[in-house]
Amino acid sequence: MTLRPVVTKHLVTRARRNLPHWQQGGSTYFVSFRVREGRLDTEERRLVLEACLFWHGKKWTVEAVTVMPDHVHLLVRPLTLTCSESFQPLGEIVGSVKRYAANQIHHRRGTRGVFWVEESYDRIVRDQGEFDEKLRYMANNPVRAGLCSDYLEYPFFWYRSMPAPGSAKAPANR
Repeated sequence: MTLRPVVTKHLVTRARRNLPHWQQGGSTYFVSFRVREGRLDTEERRLVLEACLFWHGKKWTVEAVTVMPDHVHLLVRPLTLTCSESFQPLGEIVGSVKRYAANQIHHRRGTRGVFWVEESYDRIVRDQGEFDEKLRYMANNPVRAGLCSDYLEYPFFWYRSMPAPGSAKAPANR
């Protein structure tokens, strides 16, 4: 994937909670959020992965996702709103994914309450080098955690240019 550089013609906005959340139309973001307490089991990680991919091609382009037992990383680019030069709000899409996944997991567990840490971390990816570094980090996260010996074996890592089984590898470089 060739990363589009940060585009300066689009308005930059900033929302603030505990962390600043900068948004600029056309940008790619590295996003992380975590479980408030406990861990996700195998089926719950699958649900979260599906939730992250649900808006792919509709509200955002998902470049990569890693769902770990207690946190999630994404590389995403919000799409333009229909009939507009504005972009889908990143926080709204991430909030939708978190709400849907939390509801599904609570239903499955028979629980209620806050599931995710309220605030997510997001960062505008500035260039191809940073994109590649974040992708390697995400791919190797389950390897470093001892969940697999190769990122291609980890069923909760997905990226758009994923090689077919048995073909050459892409994001390695541990």
